Parts: sequence; structure tokens; C-alpha cells
Amino acid sequence: MLFPIIFHKAFVYSLAVISLLANSTLLLLLRHVTSKPLGNYKVLLFAFAVTDIFISLFHAWYIPIFVLGDFGYAFFGYETMYKDGPISSNADLIYAVVFFVPFCLLCLHFIYRYCSLVKLSLRSFSGTARFHIFAVFCALYIIIYTLSVHWITSIGTIKGIAERQRGLVAEYEARAGGRELHVRSLNYLEDDGQRINKIQVVKLFTASSIGRHHITGIVMEISVRRLHVHLFRALIIQFVIPVIFSLIPMTLIFGLPATGIYLGQWGNVFGLLSSVFPALDPILIILTIGRFRSTLLRWVDIMMGTTARRNEKRAEAQSKSHFSMMINRSTRSL
Repeated sequence: MLFPIIFHKAFVYSLAVISLLANSTLLLLLRHVTSKPLGNYKVLLFAFAVTDIFISLFHAWYIPIFVLGDFGYAFFGYETMYKDGPISSNADLIYAVVFFVPFCLLCLHFIYRYCSLVKLSLRSFSGTARFHIFAVFCALYIIIYTLSVHWITSIGTIKGIAERQRGLVAEYEARAGGRELHVRSLNYLEDDGQRINKIQVVKLFTASSIGRHHITGIVMEISVRRLHVHLFRALIIQFVIPVIFSLIPMTLIFGLPATGIYLGQWGNVFGLLSSVFPALDPILIILTIGRFRSTLLRWVDIMMGTTARRNEKRAEAQSKSHFSMMINRSTRSL
């Protein structure tokens, strides 16, 4: 094994702890009075935070393993690969769905921003009636999206592993003690290893198309622009992070085996990157939205007992700024 399993566990467990703390902090900030101007957008951020926590805890329980072979790959959970039970036996499909969930929520964020900034005014779309309609749409969209990913993964991969790819999981079979492994694999070649499996290639392109989104920007009223600059930055962060830590690793996992190059355990590097997203996402959102950032700093000052010192520095900075303005005015009058 290229990377000891203890490394996998330590990496995923550490990210799960960071994700739990960071997303819990984001949830507290969303409940704070300073988040009121965000309106119903808080609901989407709340859903993102809860989903991030679930993804991190699931990864910590599952411990994803990817092995990239020549013209095929296999993936499974180190903690579920031979355990009995409906959840363990279907954990690979659940992982595939979880892998794409951030893109599902991200799409809803874009739809919400588009509706609130383009189709309707901010206040009218934030109203209870219209938002309830949007919430029903979100629920239906998530159900359809989840079932679609589940179906594509089911038909796009096979349960178990083809004989020609048996070497990919040979070192893990000893741990299973002869029991059947819960593994899903994909092969770009037919069983004879000579012809391209055209059906699998079509399925690959279908699966890789999921999660692509586009963003539309417009000019807004000056009165709400400042707030939406922060929201826009947060949305960009929420777009870039899953692209870097989910879409790109997914593309490499799908694409590199098609070249015929055997990478073996290096596939775990790409698989582990997907665990970074739910831990990093809330941190960047908090840092991006000024209201959250200032509130968090105030909480830290209260816990550390440095509130008075920060107030003194702020007052001193304001005094220097005022003095500088007075000097400039006096100079201009002369």
C-alpha cells in the first residue's frame, strides 16, 4: 500500500473534526442577529453547513479508497468493504451520491441568486410565500438529482470487480478473510481486454456532465449592492472549492485510467481531496462575509478577554483618521 491506512484515517478524521467545528460555528452565526439581512438565503447556507457535516462524518465512517488501474478503476470503503448490513453493502452508492451533493446544493444557490437579483426584487423573493414555492422546488430537485446520481452510478459501474482488474484489490482481499468485498468498479475495455466498452464510455460522459453550472451577474441598486458583494464572493467561493476538491479529482479518477496508465494507490490522493471540501467551505464563507467575520472576531475577543483592548485600538484608529482629516482641511483652507 502506497499510503498506510493510518494516514488515511488520520487525514479524514482530522478533516471531520475541523468540518464539525467550522460548520457548527457557521450555524451559530446564521442564528445570530447579524445574519438577519441575509434573509432566506440563510436557509441555503444552513443546508450547506448541515450537508458538509454529514459528508465529513460519512467520509470518516466510510474511509474512501480509490485504486486506478489500466483502463479501469475500483473504489470502496475501507471500513465497509466486507461488513454485512444494508447500509454497508450499499455504502459505495451512498458515497457516489454524497460526492455529487455539493454540486446539487450549489446549483440551488445559483438559482436563488438569479431569482432574487434578476427576476424579482430582493424583498419580494425573500417573502414567505414565494420562498415556500422555491423550497418545494428545491426538495423535488434534490430528490430527482439524488435518484439520478444513484442510477447513473448503479449502471455506470459494476458491483465487484472484473477478473482482469482483480489485482487492484488483491491486497485488501486478505483482510476480508475470504468474504465477498463490497467494491464497485468501472472498466473501459471488454472482458477480453482488447475492445473498448462503448457503453461504459457513454456512461462516463453522462456522469461527468453532472455538476456543471454557470453564473449570471447583473447591475443592482446601490442600496443593496454592498450586501450582495459579500454574498457574491461567498457564492464564488462555494463554486471554486467544489470544483478544485470534487470536480477536478473526479475528472482525474475518470480520465486517467482511460489513458492505460496504471496509477494504483495514487488514486487515493484524488479521493482524499474530496474530504477537504466540507472542512474548508465554511471557513472561507465566514471569512468572505464581513458580518460573519466581525461577529466571530467579537466572540473571540469576549472569550479571550481582549474586548477592551480592541475597542481602544479602534478608538485610537478613528481618532487618528479624524485628526488626519482635520489637518487636510486646514491645509486646503490655507
